Amino acid sequence: MQHALDEIPFLGLAGSELSLILLLVLLSFLLGAAFFSKLNWQIGWATYLAAITLIHMGVLCIQLQWHFVMLLLSGSSQFIMGLLILLQIFMIGVLKAAAATARSNNAFGHTGYSWFALLPLFDLILIFSEARVYPRGRFRAFISEFDSLLLAIFLFFICKTFSGYVVGVVGG
Repeated sequence: MQHALDEIPFLGLAGSELSLILLLVLLSFLLGAAFFSKLNWQIGWATYLAAITLIHMGVLCIQLQWHFVMLLLSGSSQFIMGLLILLQIFMIGVLKAAAATARSNNAFGHTGYSWFALLPLFDLILIFSEARVYPRGRFRAFISEFDSLLLAIFLFFICKTFSGYVVGVVGG
């Protein structure tokens, strides 16, 4: 019987190994969401778009790192590097949860919809929802929404170019 994930190459993995990586991302997202749900962070839609674009660039960097480093190492060094890469994948899930809980808090007034970030079509709801709750207390914006939008568009094109490079190198 063929595994459903055998057709999706990621990090040179497929099948049960890929399902373990996806499970790690899911668990790290859930742990991050549980931790960040207690905080009152809020980010606007353009800042969220820039943040998830940066997270996707991080995934591409991990994929390149996995490809090049695992070719050069052997034995216990390869095992240790594999664990470090798994730790990086865990951190990607936590960062995605931090961004999603902050955006959900801004768009809906609570962090209950942060799980939308796990599903691409529902993630669009987080991206394009209007801010219903404006920040309370002392709040200073690090970057304006317009600047965040320009940054997100710039990062998107860099990410698309970098993605084409990674596919060319890794062959995935």
